[in-house]
Amino acid sequence: MTIYTAELTEREIDELLIEGTGTGMLAFAGDDPYVIPMGNTYRRGDVLIGLITKPYGRKMQCLEQNPKICYTFCRTRAQTNLKKPCTTVVMEGVLEKVTDRDYYGLGPERPEVHGKFGLVLHKLVSSKVSGRRCTQKPCELIIARAKERAAKKAAAAK
Repeated sequence: MTIYTAELTEREIDELLIEGTGTGMLAFAGDDPYVIPMGNTYRRGDVLIGLITKPYGRKMQCLEQNPKICYTFCRTRAQTNLKKPCTTVVMEGVLEKVTDRDYYGLGPERPEVHGKFGLVLHKLVSSKVSGRRCTQKPCELIIARAKERAAKKAAAAK
């Protein structure tokens, strides 16, 4: 079996998180699986995640029941105009509320955003971090899409 991925170094993981081009998914531990799309900020070597607390919802219930999470940050080729490979970082750990926002160069906490939502900043305290990038060239998905477009074009020309 051929493997088309390579491990990322710590430096490459940091560079990906600093660049910030990508999409994050936050998964909560617990009896029922729960995953939500989530953005992040990377400051002073820490992944920071803002959670809306009002109205009180499922993610806050999950966090109170069990602070263990898995955060996956993925950058696709399409997000870099096909210039960089698909790259993923997976972090397992817990979320802790940030109490010293000044340390990260942030202003005061925003208990109300637009008079509606509460936003509380959390830091991901990692127990395990790994990252991989696709090494397959050209990418199978891009080839499949190109073939699909060509077939549609040929069918429309008939």
